[in-house]
Amino acid sequence: MSIKRQLVLLTLALCTVRFLFALSNEFWYKDEDVLQIFLIGLKQFTTGETPLYGADLVYTQTQIPGGLQAYLVSALWYVLPLPEAPMITLTVLTTAALALLAWYVCKRHPQLPPLMVWSWILLTSWTFVYCTRIINPSYVIPGSVLFFIGFCEVVPHLRLGVVRPPHAFAMMGFSLLWIYQLHMSWVLLMPYCAAAVWFAFREPASSLRSVAVVLAWFALGAAVPAMFLIPTVLHVMQHGASGAGSLSVVQFHGEHIKEAFSFLTKFFAYGCFDTTRFIGGDTPERVAFLRNYLWAAPFTVLVAAAGVAQAVWMLFTLVRHLMNSATRAFALFILSLYLFMLGSSLFSVATPGGHATLLLFAPVMMFSVHSVAALFAERWFRNLATAVLCSSCVMYAAIAWKSYHSVSLFTNRAPVVRALQERDYRIVGYRRYEPRPLPAQQDTLRMR
Repeated sequence: MSIKRQLVLLTLALCTVRFLFALSNEFWYKDEDVLQIFLIGLKQFTTGETPLYGADLVYTQTQIPGGLQAYLVSALWYVLPLPEAPMITLTVLTTAALALLAWYVCKRHPQLPPLMVWSWILLTSWTFVYCTRIINPSYVIPGSVLFFIGFCEVVPHLRLGVVRPPHAFAMMGFSLLWIYQLHMSWVLLMPYCAAAVWFAFREPASSLRSVAVVLAWFALGAAVPAMFLIPTVLHVMQHGASGAGSLSVVQFHGEHIKEAFSFLTKFFAYGCFDTTRFIGGDTPERVAFLRNYLWAAPFTVLVAAAGVAQAVWMLFTLVRHLMNSATRAFALFILSLYLFMLGSSLFSVATPGGHATLLLFAPVMMFSVHSVAALFAERWFRNLATAVLCSSCVMYAAIAWKSYHSVSLFTNRAPVVRALQERDYRIVGYRRYEPRPLPAQQDTLRMR
């Protein structure tokens, strides 16, 4: 069997596994972020209203402009009105994006075993555990992959030549307006958009015409997701912003600089098998997880140790590559991402790392593979990597079992079925900033 066919079969298999995990993942949860994103799409589908705003900025009680988030959740309901439909859409989107990233990483490192690279990227904990949730940062992953592949193909010292510059600019434009409607972290992309234009001017054969062409492609790419912003823009022009906006999160927090090292560990975690975050919120919860799932405990410990070792090795590799002229360009690119993440945190009420800057996943994942590329020549490392990948699947099975019986959709699926059948999203819940009915009205709604 050819390697291409093996990769296709692997991708389909892992897409199915990711969907099954998504079915068990967080839905009914105490901070209700997942439920609120779900309700954005459910409200659009059941009412037919044109959505003007997306995810909530809970720090300032405002919302992100644009209707893209609503349609990403509701799109498949028009064909398949089942509660699980948004999970299918999200799984396909993220799996396709991760497969594209794996293909690009293999192009950068053709000596690596493709099956292992694809498995690694499709199974890494942040995208497997977190990004199978119906929550806005999950939908950022496709934009992250497209943007940073496009950016690398614009920069001469990073370029492989697998994407033509005009198409790379179109990918960046599409991603910018995609992420703009999903998460406030889009501002981290602006310096790289400016840098891409600067590099276009610096091309040996560049001219005003050639730069105008790539900018036109950038605008063409941006025009696709921008269509979901048009109703919001028209509404604001006619009625004002109605208390919704995104600049409200811009606040100076100089104390964040004290957390520079903590932010660095969170930054590297995107490319590692980050474990502790996903098995419990604190040490007692993590210990309880290991005790309750003894059959998965040894595998979980192995994956956690591998994740820590990955992060340490990435830091060592970054420092080493910064001192080597042959590898400095990529190392400087990664360092700049971290510095922009840290700098932007000084002007944000939210701290970086975790879901807040998940759009940095793609380049960090590229560097994670880059940092161990030479080690793949060693048999012991390939065996260890295989053991970690297999162990991660056991750990994910334990996490899925726990979530399925505690916070998944299937702990109370009936209200969602009724909401879709009766076209009334209020059966499931209310959006955060909507007026709630009186208790008597709520009782009537439940009895319907």
